[in-house]
Amino acid sequence: GDTPAIREVLTDREDVWLCPLGDEEALADALMTLRQDRRTRERIAHGGHTLFRRRLSTKALAPKIGEIVRAAIERSSEAGNRAISRR
Repeated sequence: GDTPAIREVLTDREDVWLCPLGDEEALADALMTLRQDRRTRERIAHGGHTLFRRRLSTKALAPKIGEIVRAAIERSSEAGNRAISRR
């Protein structure tokens, strides 16, 4: 469904076809359009695949996840050191 959170990652008609949440008619229309329009269907599929590879694949996310884990370990270590120094 089309939400602000989804639009932070996906772009309507470039890498996804967004429909208003709960709008069955819009969803049906989108599906029929994509079924009948091969060029649009292939363009959006290519855009989605490209987005996935560049921003959402394991290879793309691993460095970011590593940074988050390292920061959490550092915060945990610092908190532990503070607790020990208070004793």
